[in-house]
Amino acid sequence: MISPRLNFDLVLKLISSSQSRPPQDYWKITMTPDSNCIDQTWSLLVAGVVNALTDLIAVLLPIRTVLDFAIASPPNSHCHSPI
Repeated sequence: MISPRLNFDLVLKLISSSQSRPPQDYWKITMTPDSNCIDQTWSLLVAGVVNALTDLIAVLLPIRTVLDFAIASPPNSHCHSPI
């Protein structure tokens, strides 16, 4: 099974590799947007939002597991400052 993140990455690579027809038009410098190329603003915005959400999920997922660990402290353990 292919993960949703891998699917997104494949779609993003496909979109970015086919942004302009013909591909040379991607590097053409013009004063006005070229009608042969897609609007990069939305594709980059969507990619950024998806990346931020997957990063947040990667941080939040293990929190419950870490908090469920019962780490026993030795009896009479007091927090003493070494200074």
